[in-house]
Amino acid sequence: EKNGSPAISSTLEPRRPRGVVKQVKASDVCGAGDRISEMLDGLHQHKVESSALRDAMECCLTERHALRQRRQRRLSTETRLRLLRHAVDIRRKNVEILKAELSEAHDSSNNQDAQRQQAREELARATEEQRLVAAGLTSTYISLKSLWLQLRCRQMRMIHEVCQVYPIEKHDKYWTIRGLNVLSIDMLGRQDLREEENVSTALGYIVHMLVTLSGILEVPLRINIHQAGCSRSFLCDPHEAVEAITAAPREFPLYYGRGLEKPRFEAALRLLRDGLHQFLYSRGYLDERRLRSGSLLECAKLILTRELFGVQSPPT
Repeated sequence: EKNGSPAISSTLEPRRPRGVVKQVKASDVCGAGDRISEMLDGLHQHKVESSALRDAMECCLTERHALRQRRQRRLSTETRLRLLRHAVDIRRKNVEILKAELSEAHDSSNNQDAQRQQAREELARATEEQRLVAAGLTSTYISLKSLWLQLRCRQMRMIHEVCQVYPIEKHDKYWTIRGLNVLSIDMLGRQDLREEENVSTALGYIVHMLVTLSGILEVPLRINIHQAGCSRSFLCDPHEAVEAITAAPREFPLYYGRGLEKPRFEAALRLLRDGLHQFLYSRGYLDERRLRSGSLLECAKLILTRELFGVQSPPT
C-alpha cells in the first residue's frame, strides 16, 4: 500500500510482448552504400548526357536560325536586285526621252533670239505706255483729291448749317436742342405728361438732324425714321423678327401720352440710341465712355463736333 491506496499486484497485469530487434550486418550496410553510390554516379552521368544533348539541340537550332536568316537575306537581295534592274530600265527610257526633248529644245532655241528681241521691243513699248498712264494717274489723283476736298468742304458747310438750325447746348446737368431740354433715356421714361409736347418735339428734332446728317455723309442707318422733324415721329426696326413675312414692322413712337404703351416709347428711345451709336461707329467716332451717360444729345453733339473739328477735337 502506497499513499493510502491498496497496491495492485503486478501479477494481475498482462505482460506486453517485447519487440523483435532486427540485427543489421555491417556487410549489408556497405552493400547498400555501394548501390547508392552506383545510382548517384548513374544520375550524374544522365545529367551530363542530357546537358550535352541540350547543347547539341541548341547548336542545331542556332545553325538552322542562321541558315533561315541567310536565306531571307538572299531572297531580299534578289528582290532588291530585280527592283533595281526595273528602275534602271525605267531611267534608261527616261534618259532617252530627255535626250529627245533636249534635241527638240536645241532645235527650238534657234528661234528664241528673235522672240526675245521682239519681247524686248514690246516691253519697251509697255514701259512707255505705263509711264504715260502714271503721269495721267498723278493728274487724276490730284483732280480727285481736289474734288474730295470740295465735297468735304461742302459737307462741313452743310453740317455747320445743321448746327445753326439745331443748336445743341450743354448746361449744368442736362442738354438742350433749340432750347428744349432732353434728359437721359432713364429719365425720359419717367417724364411728366405735361412735358410730353416739349420732349416729343425735341426728339423729332434729333431724328431729323440724324436723317439730315445721314444724307450729307452718306451713312446708312439701321433704323427707319418716319415723320422726322415733328412731334409725332416714330421709328421702325427693319431687323425685327416678325411672325409673318409679309407683315409690316412694328412702329415705335417717339412720343407718349394717355392711350399709348409706355414700353413702346422706351423701346423707341433705345432704337434711337442704337442708331446714334451705329452712326458714330460707322464714322470711327465711337467713344465707350460716352455710352455710359445714356444722353441722346451728347451723342448727337459728338457727331457734329468730330465732323467739324476732327477726331483730335476736345470733348464737348
